[in-house]
Amino acid sequence: MIGIGELLRQAREEQQLSLADVERETKIRSRYLEALEAEQFDILPGTVYLFGFVRSYASFLGLDAEELVSLLKKQYQSDQELQVEATPLRSSVYVPKTRRTGRILKLLAVVLAVFLVAAYSYQYYLGKVSTEQPIAPVQGPEESPTEPFTPEIEEETDPAAVTAGIELVVSVVDRPGARCWVEIRSDGVVDYSGTLEAGDSRVVTADEKVWLKIGNAGVLSIVYNGEDLGSLGAEGEVVTLEFSLPLKPEGTSSP
Repeated sequence: MIGIGELLRQAREEQQLSLADVERETKIRSRYLEALEAEQFDILPGTVYLFGFVRSYASFLGLDAEELVSLLKKQYQSDQELQVEATPLRSSVYVPKTRRTGRILKLLAVVLAVFLVAAYSYQYYLGKVSTEQPIAPVQGPEESPTEPFTPEIEEETDPAAVTAGIELVVSVVDRPGARCWVEIRSDGVVDYSGTLEAGDSRVVTADEKVWLKIGNAGVLSIVYNGEDLGSLGAEGEVVTLEFSLPLKPEGTSSP
């Protein structure tokens, strides 16, 4: 059976698209696209990113996004159950309190003995040094002054720092009847305006600022550059938010 990552890769190659082409259109970074195709899901920041990226990638390639997300959820849940079953149970060993107390007292006694021996040795050393005649220092040849040398270190450029920016994932909770109207602006340009249904996600990237208006804040969760901020309002509440670097979510709300 062909995996989800292989389906995405085959569909992309059939359309003669590179990862850079997909990144430019979907705003999903190439390293995340490559991780999806290789099914290395642990590279992604979290499950919210995982499902959101698969939905956006599949939709861009013309695949059935909801079917792929459904298969991915079943696969992800199965993997989690296998990990739980494979985790060995740790047996706890009870150590009586009296035994623990005895060990502590023995340890304290050893530490105290070491301290006393060290203190006695130090006092003996001081007394011996004070009785000896001081030796006159020997004048050595005068050293010529040297100019300080500062090596030039080439600073390595962090690829993540070059591509630093804002990456925002907005997701509607996956429960019956949950829906939310949103409008998203990336660096002043409208990126999306419409209604997200239950389980839907939207990924938006920007260089400096993301402006967001939410029609039902209680059902929408937000992940900012990998940090899960959760929902930023109550159900039915209209909230306007603005994200910039460094993170300063400023917003207003109305009932």
